[in-house]
Amino acid sequence: MGKQLHETNTLDEFIMCLRQKHSNCYVPDFDANNAKENARVLFLFEKPGRMTDPKNKGSGFISQDNNDPTARATKDFLSKAGIDRKDAIFWNCISGWNGTRKITPKERKDAKVEINELLRILVNLESIVFVGNEAKRVAKSLNLEKYNVAFSLHPSPINRASRPEDWENIPAVWRTIKPNSEDKLSDEKTEENRKPKVLKNIAIGLNVLLMLLCVGFFAGHGLPKSLMLWSSAILWFVVPIVNLLYIRKNS
Repeated sequence: MGKQLHETNTLDEFIMCLRQKHSNCYVPDFDANNAKENARVLFLFEKPGRMTDPKNKGSGFISQDNNDPTARATKDFLSKAGIDRKDAIFWNCISGWNGTRKITPKERKDAKVEINELLRILVNLESIVFVGNEAKRVAKSLNLEKYNVAFSLHPSPINRASRPEDWENIPAVWRTIKPNSEDKLSDEKTEENRKPKVLKNIAIGLNVLLMLLCVGFFAGHGLPKSLMLWSSAILWFVVPIVNLLYIRKNS
């Protein structure tokens, strides 16, 4: 017997457990070209479509690369929102395709448990986008205090036909969960910039110290008595000055 859902620690284990639990339907895989356990953004859709099932010549994955209109729109909107697919992971509230788009009360009940376990596995997750009405319904049962949350229209052809303006606005909604990613990148860049400044200050301090030691040598021992000592003393004093001028020029 395999692991229970609450015992899973990886996405592969999560999928395996769901397939054992929902043996009457097809549970697709996560797309390996997207983020995995390190995902920072979760896009939570409603229910897998028929084109995720290999029996229907589908890919077997939840992926924006699938050959269907919703997947193509998702890929386009992700690009327009400026979200890197390596930061994002895609899943559905209802984990499996059972031959119908209809959703039963039992499926909704299972969804609450399963999504909570998925959130436990995604330890680096910062933001969640609930895509569609079914996802919005599931969101009400989740503890979302530590996440940035957005709710968007589902990018389906049906919504494109019936609500074109809202459909076109989907990338703008998705973009609202991006600031935290930008802040994190900004923090990383700030940290990277801080390291050279620390080294620069250390270099300045050491060169000034060499100059002071040189002056102190003359003060304590008087003028050098030989050409060799004069050469050493001049280098001792000039080299730190050259270093300081170089540091100043490149600051």
